[in-house]
Amino acid sequence: MADNHHDDHDHGPLQLQYQPALPITIGKLCLWLFLSTEIMFFAALIGTYIVLRWGAPANTWPAPTDVHVEEWIGATNTFVLIFSSFTIVAALEAARANLAARAKTFLFATFILGCVFLGFKAYEYKSKFAHGIYPWGSPRSRMYDKADVYYVAAVRARLGDLRLDLDSRKVLDGTRIDLEKKKALDDQLAEVGDAEHDRIVARLMGKDKIEWTADDSQTLEAALEKAKDDLADKGGWSEHLDEELAEVLRLQGALVRWTEREVALHPNGEKAEAMMMTAGYLVYPLHDFEEYVTSYVEQERIENKDRLADAVKVVAAVEKQLLDLADDAPERAAMVQQLTVAQDEVQLIKSRQELLSDLPEPHGGLNEEHHFLKLPMFIPSGNMWASSYFLLTGFHALHVIVGLIIFALALPLRLDPARGGFLEATGLYWHFVDLVWIFLFPLLYLF
Repeated sequence: MADNHHDDHDHGPLQLQYQPALPITIGKLCLWLFLSTEIMFFAALIGTYIVLRWGAPANTWPAPTDVHVEEWIGATNTFVLIFSSFTIVAALEAARANLAARAKTFLFATFILGCVFLGFKAYEYKSKFAHGIYPWGSPRSRMYDKADVYYVAAVRARLGDLRLDLDSRKVLDGTRIDLEKKKALDDQLAEVGDAEHDRIVARLMGKDKIEWTADDSQTLEAALEKAKDDLADKGGWSEHLDEELAEVLRLQGALVRWTEREVALHPNGEKAEAMMMTAGYLVYPLHDFEEYVTSYVEQERIENKDRLADAVKVVAAVEKQLLDLADDAPERAAMVQQLTVAQDEVQLIKSRQELLSDLPEPHGGLNEEHHFLKLPMFIPSGNMWASSYFLLTGFHALHVIVGLIIFALALPLRLDPARGGFLEATGLYWHFVDLVWIFLFPLLYLF
């Protein structure tokens, strides 16, 4: 029995098989090493965004709706990339089954889906730039983290630039009209041979002499052409620009002048903060501040009714005093100036009330209602958000472009079993790109 027991357990020496390397191809090994560095890269970016996002105090990080991030676009792009992961796997399986045509069809579908993803991303980028939501500018971006005196000063400067441009274009247009009238009159009088012709033309041209020569006509032609060229360089003039100029003038008074005056009267109080917050909300409304601003606006509108009544009384009193004064009274000039100031105050209060009257209704902001304004915006942490958004989505889009380039290079090839390793490596890279987006979508679009 002892011998039998020995025979049962004696199987001879253990045979080992030597494996010279990892049980994967060198290409796949290199790809995994590359992806490990990419994982660390995106983990650092996403981790930094998480720290910035959830480390910001309450109401100091823009919500997706505040920066024109639409959830349906992000969800659509998520579906597109997930479906593209299926098509690249289908292309690999077809290649392994030696179905080259089917493999090429699925790879082409993956390429198209990647292009669709980039198309949606380009649409989003265009929307951000159209609304001024980007992290750089000259000398800075249009986004301000605080609604303070610096923000109000930036709004005033922008409105001043707009008014200067519109005023100069209107003056040029008026000059063009005057010159055209003079030219038309010159053409009409060219055939008149009496002395009245010379006198009229000399008066129109501002000349002391009566003679009218060919050189004068050429000077008029040159002045008219120059006025037209200068006006064209500034964008021309049309009737709707009158409305734009009127809106700029209204905002210079009812928004900027009013806010700066009230802040000067209450420099350190809650009223000053509310005034500047209201100015920012009127330009670019944020959902987090809707209740606060609406409450303040209702209070201000009530106060302005009393102000308007008092201002009207002042105007009536000054007008009555002027009626009692003689035309040559020495104090009449001062009273006229006082009346002008009082009338300006009445007009300013009315304009302010008109500006505030839009708030109870659905309010898209002055920038949305008048796209030409492009006023600075109060968006807490807006520059930090924009930097993070464009950095994360930009690097991800760059990886998508690299994948599309690889697909484009592979499409002319015959996708048979010999290309299986290449398609597998390409699929791993594409799955990584999709996985990164799975993390970016909820972070940027849902929170």
